[in-house]
Amino acid sequence: MLHHRPRVVALLLGAVSTAALAQFSQPPITGPGPEVQRLQEQQAEQARERANARPDVFTPPAPVQTISLSALPKETPCFQIQSIVLEDNVFPWLADLLKPVSGQCVGKQGLEAIELQANNALIERGYVTSRVLIPKQNLAGGTLQLKVLPGRIGAIRNASDDNIGWARMVLLAGPGDLLNQRDLDQALESIRRLPGQSQTGYGFIEVHKDSKDVFFHITALQTRSIQPKPGDRVSFEIARGKDGRMQALRVTIVGAPKSTKDASASWGPALLGLTALVGIVTSALGGYLPRQVGIVSVIASIIAFAAYAVDKARASRNAWRIPEANLHLIALCGGWPGALAAQHLLRHKNRKVEFQVTFWATVALNIGVVALWKTLLSA
Repeated sequence: MLHHRPRVVALLLGAVSTAALAQFSQPPITGPGPEVQRLQEQQAEQARERANARPDVFTPPAPVQTISLSALPKETPCFQIQSIVLEDNVFPWLADLLKPVSGQCVGKQGLEAIELQANNALIERGYVTSRVLIPKQNLAGGTLQLKVLPGRIGAIRNASDDNIGWARMVLLAGPGDLLNQRDLDQALESIRRLPGQSQTGYGFIEVHKDSKDVFFHITALQTRSIQPKPGDRVSFEIARGKDGRMQALRVTIVGAPKSTKDASASWGPALLGLTALVGIVTSALGGYLPRQVGIVSVIASIIAFAAYAVDKARASRNAWRIPEANLHLIALCGGWPGALAAQHLLRHKNRKVEFQVTFWATVALNIGVVALWKTLLSA
């Protein structure tokens, strides 16, 4: 069975403090904590179940327990609350939420209800890493202090070099901003709509309910014309990746028709690259271009084709890859005809939009430099 998980950007979040206690001048009342912890565990489990069961990326609001702050439990001992202080509060609506507490006599169960309701409200609004805690304090004075721990984004990084720039492009929030689940959902939806995004995705295959899921990269799919979805049965080979973990290779969706488009090379663009190389060499031999241009183009094109072949072979083994910057540098130095042929004959890097944009920029720059050189020599 296949569990497809969209790519997502990795977030380093600020640490969240542990639960606190409430203390009174009379016999101490142990502070809240277990209820909030159980709620968080339940919501985490529900999130995992939704990720496995739902093909879409939007996260539905987590069901939360309804607690009325207007009628807190009657208990003894309790303390009359006259005012509420929210320390480090960055949520203006939180003070309005807690207004009904003022004027009530609050005990242990009331404190648990206040903390739980405040955290429920944060989660309902998408602030899944922010917390409200009640620190140790004496409530005899009638003032209830709550500590707000905002969950902020510490840093944003890409999981690999295959999608450089996506995180900053699709995620509206940045380092230091409050983390909101709705922003992540919107980012995932934006990624899903990007052209060529399927080339940088990955998923997990469930082999057995009692065993760990097997990772696979989208490039391991043998049927590119059909996208996998949760519940599909697949056949695959097992291999160990460079990080030491097992992964699936040559993944095929059972029952999916084989597409000739998936197996065939794109000869049109490949012939364009070879024709361009022949034209450069012919122009150099005829004196229209410096002879050095023809020699460099032939050598660089051979190197480029070999580099693409090696990189594709390494990708199938999940071995160390040739940096994309190196491939672009070879193209810039005159190897772009060989690179263009390799992309479409080997079906490697030819569907990745960001790579293609940079590649054609190197082609234009190389042609411009050669034209300038020709102009200076003719002057």
